[in-house]
Amino acid sequence: MDNKNQVKVSTFKQEFLQNNLQIENARKLALPAAIGNLFKLEDAEVVNGKTIYSVRTLNSAKMPVGSLLKISVKNTSSIFTKKMAYDSLTGSKSYVVRFENLGHWLMSTKTGLREGLSADNAELVNVQMKDVINFENSDRA
Repeated sequence: MDNKNQVKVSTFKQEFLQNNLQIENARKLALPAAIGNLFKLEDAEVVNGKTIYSVRTLNSAKMPVGSLLKISVKNTSSIFTKKMAYDSLTGSKSYVVRFENLGHWLMSTKTGLREGLSADNAELVNVQMKDVINFENSDRA
């Protein structure tokens, strides 16, 4: 993509870093490289007031292109319409999405660790997927 067609990409939550946790700080700061900042929108469902978006990575520096992620957005209506569901199902059109204040959470439970991604908002981006896909770091290239 050239500079005159700059695309608005996902933003990430401000991470609170502690001086005595250098490894944890590095892990927190690596989220944009780990998952990328633009995603192919696959599906969405509303559960308990949250919209859970199923997306695929497009420009991650660490994960294969097309890795499936689920991102939870609270207190907003879904941007995924019936027409978009039809387009996705038939492969006639793909949609690229960005998220605001995207963050990673990790929780220890009795059955082990759980992790997830959450954001404050989701927004469609007017860009072609071929312009943002990063095959250089993919084992599928």
